[in-house]
Amino acid sequence: MANYYNFKNIVDDFKLLQEKHKILNSFGIGDIRDLIFLTQQKTDENYSSKVSTDNTNNNAPTYPLLYIVPQPATRYDGYITYAFNVIVCDIDNTKNKDIQVDLWSDTLEIAEDILAQFKYSVISSQGDYASKYDVVLPTGISPFSEMYEDLLIGWNLQLQVMVDKPLNRCIAPFNDFN
Repeated sequence: MANYYNFKNIVDDFKLLQEKHKILNSFGIGDIRDLIFLTQQKTDENYSSKVSTDNTNNNAPTYPLLYIVPQPATRYDGYITYAFNVIVCDIDNTKNKDIQVDLWSDTLEIAEDILAQFKYSVISSQGDYASKYDVVLPTGISPFSEMYEDLLIGWNLQLQVMVDKPLNRCIAPFNDFN
């Protein structure tokens, strides 16, 4: 039987990517309205390591943050394309334009790291994403600055991931119709 990847596998790979990235400190997934109420993970309070623990206090994420907003998937006969808005952002409490330019520059580099990981990592020590997924290029990467409780600066990468997954009635969990 072939090893087909599903939505959860992709989300797990996003989370692993965040954990292995040397700059990203938090991961979240959900609706954009939930962004500031991230409850999935946070970095250890002492910042000395990237040890993830459950965030049971509804604390805001530790930045820079990788946040995934699922979009509609498109089903074809032999594969499925999952779409994600991949938000990479950092916080700016200074409201200094020079700092904002630096944050846009840094978070764009991180967004491109994510895209490159999905497209070009071909060996197991790099996660081997390219053997699992095919990324649709070109893709859009849009800058943003949004005022929530804090000013967030970053980029929204519109990532489409194609996965081999034939539509198969034979494996559907139905009882006999007789």
